[in-house]
Amino acid sequence: SREQEIRRILPVMIDVARGIREKHPEARFVAPCVDAERESQIQSLAEGFPVETVVGGSYDLLYGARFCLVASGTATVETAVFGVPMIVLYKVAPATYWLARWLVRVDHIGMVNILAGKRIVPEFVQGDAEVSQVLPRALALIEDGPTREQMTRDLNEVRSKLGDAGASRRAAEAILKTAKEAGVG
Repeated sequence: SREQEIRRILPVMIDVARGIREKHPEARFVAPCVDAERESQIQSLAEGFPVETVVGGSYDLLYGARFCLVASGTATVETAVFGVPMIVLYKVAPATYWLARWLVRVDHIGMVNILAGKRIVPEFVQGDAEVSQVLPRALALIEDGPTREQMTRDLNEVRSKLGDAGASRRAAEAILKTAKEAGVG
């Protein structure tokens, strides 16, 4: 992710991780990083919270993950392909957010939700991206139960829509089609 995106979202993610750790002390937290600079930034912002960082290898991490906090974007599709329950968090500068809301009319910001044609993954945007709102949903998706089971079924449906080879192309085509139907672009 980009530096500003990490700066805005990671503190919420770390606070949610603290809440998860209270309920599940055995939990491990790992952040994939695009490069050493982002890794350093994450370690600095984590302020001593035990988050492991890995440069590259995000698919290996997804393969073993039980749950993910994800920024909006292609990472939601990648996480869906691995069938990992997730929550989407997104924060931008306030002026950027209001301009985008004025220019773009979409029901969802998470690509996985756009592909599904409905909200299958919770999205917490701007002021809604707060621990008090995110943590209860995160715990419900980590623990075995109906919430986790439903999301797993929904993610499997998205994965089957995308198929195997060429999934990225098909995802891009589906998102462009939805954007055109919404009057964007």
